[in-house]
Amino acid sequence: MAMRAHYGECQLFRFMILLLPVVLVGSSTLNDQDPSILTEAEFLKRCKSAGESPSPNLSCNDLWTSFADSFRCPSTDCSPITDKSKYEDFVKLIPPVTPYNKTLFYSGTKTAAGNIGRNCVNKTTIEGTFLGRIFDETTWCCTRDGVMDEGCSVNQNCAGSALTHFWTAASEQFSKQARGYPAAVLNGSAVQPPYRETSIFTTTEVPSLTSEVVSMTVILVYDDEGKDSIRWRCNSPDSRLDILTDDLTKKNVRYNCTDDLWFSSEKCSLAWIPVPSMWLILGLLTSLRCILQND
Repeated sequence: MAMRAHYGECQLFRFMILLLPVVLVGSSTLNDQDPSILTEAEFLKRCKSAGESPSPNLSCNDLWTSFADSFRCPSTDCSPITDKSKYEDFVKLIPPVTPYNKTLFYSGTKTAAGNIGRNCVNKTTIEGTFLGRIFDETTWCCTRDGVMDEGCSVNQNCAGSALTHFWTAASEQFSKQARGYPAAVLNGSAVQPPYRETSIFTTTEVPSLTSEVVSMTVILVYDDEGKDSIRWRCNSPDSRLDILTDDLTKKNVRYNCTDDLWFSSEKCSLAWIPVPSMWLILGLLTSLRCILQND
């Protein structure tokens, strides 16, 4: 009887190693919170905790200096910077990159896309890249003498123009680096169709896809787990998903779509994901003990 109990314990730990132990993560909504002003201190704090840079030869201080030089206020008032090349040149210093098969686009579903990427499909949105971790949920317009003008940073016209140009440039680079089998999380509950004519996904990301992309899977998500909020399905007329199919076909990219409500449910947003390696080490040590004792 003792040997059977011991054998069962060993088999259990071997099974745990195969599956990897797991932990629960938080739930999702479709979108996110208010932004912070991107001061130098905020930039450096985010940069130093953003992980591995795609340009390791440039320090966070170097990047701030380049950022401040690139986006000097063009006048004494809060006039926006309209030279798009400034945004494009800075983005190229730290382009948003993801591994093969790991790119996740979205439109109107920011928070849900982030959670689905982390917990359900193992893909990364632009906010999960080095560039994204620095600039996500920030607002800014221009600098004066190397210091962010905080007044202009909350000016709707100035900041709005800067953020639109910046994220358009970043999204173009994000799309150009996509390889393999990316996915896109689109809003199935909004009044406007999932493939909106004016979205960055439609106007910038899809046109910027390269021949390195094999196929794209669209994931439609819904408010409130789809209860009374399903406006668009994969086959809904006027969803413009047929236009997305055509746009992808022109690039020799295969199109797939799912409107499975699992992606809008807590089963996805509270998905099981691997815990830190300490648990794996514990399992390995236990299995080793079992092997030695059996011998």
